[in-house]
Amino acid sequence: MFHLNNRQLHMLFIFLITAVLVIGGIFIFSNRRSVVLRGNISGLENFSEGWVATYDTLDVAKWRKYGNTDDTSGKKMVTEVINLPNSFDIKADKYVTLTHRIPDFSEDNIYMVFDSKDQIIEVSADKDILYVSDGEDISFPYHVIPIDRQYRDGNIIIRVKRTDKDKVTFDSVRIGNYTKLMSAAVKENGWLVLVGALLVILSCGISIIGISLKVEYTKKLMLKYVGVESFFAGILFIIESRLFQNFIRWEMLNYFMRTAFIILTTVAHLLVVRCHIRKPRILTVVDFGILFYCIEFISVMVLQWFGLLSFERIHFIAAVLSFAGLVIYTLLIGSASYDYKQREEKPVFLSNIILVCAAVIQIVLVIIHSEEAASAIPLAVGCIFYFVILTVYGMRKAVQVTEVAHDPDDDRMLITEQVIDKFNPNLLFASFQSLQNLIKNGSENSTKMIYYISVYVMNNLKAMSSQGEIIPFNSELEHIMAYLQLQRTRNSSLSFAIESKVKDFKIPRNTIEPLVENAVKYGIGGKNDKGNVVVRSYERQDGYAIQIIDDGIGFDVKSLKNTGGDSAKNIFSILESKCKAKTEIISKEGKGTVITILLPMIENELL
Repeated sequence: MFHLNNRQLHMLFIFLITAVLVIGGIFIFSNRRSVVLRGNISGLENFSEGWVATYDTLDVAKWRKYGNTDDTSGKKMVTEVINLPNSFDIKADKYVTLTHRIPDFSEDNIYMVFDSKDQIIEVSADKDILYVSDGEDISFPYHVIPIDRQYRDGNIIIRVKRTDKDKVTFDSVRIGNYTKLMSAAVKENGWLVLVGALLVILSCGISIIGISLKVEYTKKLMLKYVGVESFFAGILFIIESRLFQNFIRWEMLNYFMRTAFIILTTVAHLLVVRCHIRKPRILTVVDFGILFYCIEFISVMVLQWFGLLSFERIHFIAAVLSFAGLVIYTLLIGSASYDYKQREEKPVFLSNIILVCAAVIQIVLVIIHSEEAASAIPLAVGCIFYFVILTVYGMRKAVQVTEVAHDPDDDRMLITEQVIDKFNPNLLFASFQSLQNLIKNGSENSTKMIYYISVYVMNNLKAMSSQGEIIPFNSELEHIMAYLQLQRTRNSSLSFAIESKVKDFKIPRNTIEPLVENAVKYGIGGKNDKGNVVVRSYERQDGYAIQIIDDGIGFDVKSLKNTGGDSAKNIFSILESKCKAKTEIISKEGKGTVITILLPMIENELL
């Protein structure tokens, strides 16, 4: 089944970042800079009344009332005085011209701001062209035009050079100096810069915490991915703010940066999602999603290069695909979190639900053209909750791991104590005595006995010298087999079976064999050493499973007995810290015990 390992994922992510930098560099050096600012700016002085509109109308009634025929071209033109906002019914290949007298002002220059979507705009003053909306096939929705002092008391003319629709709509026009322009931008959504800065600072804090934690790299990977996602999301909020756009003054570059950071944030989000998925099939869907977004970004940039897609459409496509991915992968996290082995992932699911709800509210506000849509308040609040929950959750998991395995020496000490306690000298003495009798009687089984003794002693010695070593399960199985064979030489009433359907996975050395010893010593031993022990291994949809089953005396799971309880808990802790293993114990007094250890497939392959 297809899935990417950590190294491949990181190389792919680095490739995407490199592609963004290279394409951005090519774009900057191959396109001229234009003075274009995005902004549905409020708080400036109203400049919407008394505009003279001239256009070739499709409205017969309006032409009869205001119309005249151009003597040179024969066009049926309408000239009327209007207030903005306003709409004009025209033919798709015709022009609309708006004229107004520029007010007297004392500043060096002032700025005129208005909205006109889906059309190419040209602005001139006293026959000097001040501004043309960027691109031959791109129309940007917002325009900010600086007007120099030399044009005061002159005429300002706004002309629609091209539109693909039969209706042209102009928003209200506002005017003011640079201070008013920036103040209006701050008032409108300058707080997005603050939100973005907070997320960037949060990402730096997460990175510092991730570096300072003395745990294995894979254990703090989720926290690092959250930091990366927080960084890109913070930059995206800053880019979306009017303040940033006022400084950039290059709408095409702004669209490119917004699109690039939408894709980078989405891919980082999928890396976070990937940390909470255990089922291989769902993991494959996540990996394909990461590949898809990388390929999608490169593809749309190629299409833009050949003039087949505008940056406005590319930005829209990226936003739609990002939202669709957010919804799909939130559902996948929900499916995983409510699985009986991943209930602890519910906070992650909750944080994603909050993010989805915030995105839905933001989309609704955009559709109904609400003023709150431009400030992106719902999305910003949702992102803050999302990152706070994930950061707290990631830190808690990392701290829990630290408490269990904050120092490799602790694991070594635990395993060493366990090996010394479980070396079982009585078993070895009894085995040597049985071997002596077999040799005296000339039995061929003496060779097997020597083999089992050597395997048992060798594995215990290796556990002492190579504590915590990750080994194939097959090696641990040899240790288990040797122990059970030696036990049966001294206790003929013991029966055992090994049912190993899968062996090609890894575990920490000497973690399963002690559980088998507990089953024999405490489970079967409590029934006069008569009983059965079964060791199974098989593959499940969500990982590899190991079961130790005995029909011994059983015990109360809620209060593990002191005899063997501490060592069992240590083993479960080691399995959880090194393999993210989940353990389930079912025991009934007088009937026996079933211990199931589930090893997630992906984490096991990383070992």
